[in-house]
Amino acid sequence: INYNLPDDLEVYVHRSGRTGRAGKSGISIAIVHTRETNKIKSLQKITGKTFKRKPIPDGRDICKKQLFNLIDKVEKVEMNEEQIEEFLPEILAKLDWLSREDLIKHFVSVEFNRFSSYYKNAPDLNVDAEKGPGRNDRDKRGKRDGKKPRSSGEFSRFFINLGKLNNLTTAKIIGLINDATRTKDIEIGKIDILKKFSFFEIEKKHEDLVLQSFSKGIKHDGIKVAVELSKPESGKEKRGFKKSDRPYKKFENSRKKSGKKPYRRK
Repeated sequence: INYNLPDDLEVYVHRSGRTGRAGKSGISIAIVHTRETNKIKSLQKITGKTFKRKPIPDGRDICKKQLFNLIDKVEKVEMNEEQIEEFLPEILAKLDWLSREDLIKHFVSVEFNRFSSYYKNAPDLNVDAEKGPGRNDRDKRGKRDGKKPRSSGEFSRFFINLGKLNNLTTAKIIGLINDATRTKDIEIGKIDILKKFSFFEIEKKHEDLVLQSFSKGIKHDGIKVAVELSKPESGKEKRGFKKSDRPYKKFENSRKKSGKKPYRRK
């Protein structure tokens, strides 16, 4: 599964070729943005294979899949009748008032209500491949990727003490934010991953939640994660790093005490 396509298309060919080695067949899946359409066309020419566009499942599709996955588990579950035997009389007495159909509805609803609540507001992530990205998509990309200027005060920029040397990726940063804040309702803006540290943007209204969540000793691969507000952006970016993007002295001092020199751009 490829999340975005590599700039060097031969890398994709090498990766995906591993799915069908030694005469076996395999399926390669690519989750791509509309701006990568030209890469898809180039790959089709290089490989002689045709990519089949598949729609991203919506909330209803996911709920259905999760629900029937549960039903399959119930159907095939291995029962330990000896251990459950002593509890059955009381259980049967409590559920005796329910008809067979109502009992199934109650049972299924225990999990279905959770799925439904989680996915009920899930947006449609599909776009019209023929029309390409429209105005709304461009506006959204401007907000999340920083390609267009945003109104001031919309997002806050944070410093995090992990970078490429820690095998940090965009997906891992998003995962850290979701795990730390225990919510997926926070909009994440631009993410810059550098060698020894990185930066990410979060909706300004969630600023305090992010700082409090990461102050609880979150770890990544055994390293304590430090997150602090970065100073406001100013001037043009150079390779994703600006002088204004320097962590507060508080963090630099903590690095000095540990015997490690804080990273500074030459």
